[in-house]
Formats: sequence, C-alpha cells, structure tokens
Amino acid sequence: MAENDTLVGYIVGESSPQGFYFVTTPDLMPGRLEYLAIRGVTERIDGQVRQIDILAQVTALGVGSVILGSDLTYEETVAILRGRYSDRPRVIGEARVIGYLRNEGVGRKSVRRPRFAAAPGHPVYIAGDAFLQEFFTAGIEHGIEVGHLINRSGVRVQLDPNGLRRHLAIIAQTGAGKSYWLYADSRGSVRCLRARPRLASGSCQSHGSRKRD
Repeated sequence: MAENDTLVGYIVGESSPQGFYFVTTPDLMPGRLEYLAIRGVTERIDGQVRQIDILAQVTALGVGSVILGSDLTYEETVAILRGRYSDRPRVIGEARVIGYLRNEGVGRKSVRRPRFAAAPGHPVYIAGDAFLQEFFTAGIEHGIEVGHLINRSGVRVQLDPNGLRRHLAIIAQTGAGKSYWLYADSRGSVRCLRARPRLASGSCQSHGSRKRD
C-alpha cells in the first residue's frame, strides 16, 4: 500500500482487464469519476510474471438494500421502516481500468493496458496525488502545462508537444475556456522551445478576448 492511498473497498463479482465491480460502505464510498488504485496485480510482461499497480476510475455507484427491494409496495415499505428495521445499505461501485505504468528504460515510462484481471477480494484504494501525477506526466520530458484535474487540484496536467506536430482542434461550448486554453498552450509552447530549441515551432491566428495577450 502506498503512503497516500486510502482503503475504500474490495473487488467483488466478475472482473476483467477493462474493469471491475467493488463493494464499499456509505462512509467509505468514493464519488463518481474518482481515481482508484489497485496495488500488486499479477501481470505477465515479456514472458515474466510481475506485480503492477493499476489506475482505475469510478464510472457508476449504486446503493441497494436486501430488505427494501424494488418489488415492495409503498405500504409495505412504510411498515418495514416503522418497524425499526436495521438493514445496512449495500454499496456497489463500478470502475473502468485506465492502465499501469511500464518502465521503458532510460528513466522513461509509458501507460499500458493490462492483459489480466485483478482477482475478487483485491483491496481497492483511493489513488494518491503522487500516483496520479506519474500517469499524467508519463513519457513527457518537457510538457506544456494546461491546468489540473477537476477533482484533484494538486495534480497538474501536461501535454506532450511531440503529439502536436500536425493539426489540433479545440472543441467546446461557448464560455468553456477554449481561448484561455489556447493562451496557456501558447505560453507553454514558448517555454518548451526555450528548453528544447530543436522542437518544431508553429504559428496560429488568435481571436477573441485573448488576442492581444
């Protein structure tokens, strides 16, 4: 278990390399879109069995009850509740696997998708900021900082300038921040060019509120 990870549940039911279900409690359950860490999952890499740490994201949450089923009438439900029933809610979450970090040598890492599933009973943790930061900077030597994760202000997000060699479309509704993103991207590109002069440069025509910046 990593230093900043917090236990929130255990994998249950049938899991796959693409996702899994986990059981938790009302007090521990993570919110939708929260990032999760699954530590020590068995994976076969280059013919060798290794233990990897998987990053996943919560896609759905459901709270159920064994006693208060969906087949009850209103009157039956009221009768059970007035009888001081003590059934504890059952919380089941669903998560999508994002991947794991693979060491590519020379200090470089890349994000890969696992080929094997984590077994039921495996602990599920809230992913720490340091673990997330590794994923969002993997393989980026001189990145363009564009902001932070919506639900994790401490995790900065960077773009790899090597992925912007051709065309880039910024699509969002009015007021979503397209101009500001382009402004931040341009400033970040200048810093990258100063750090790595051999990077290819480019130009763009700016419009709107950021045109004079």
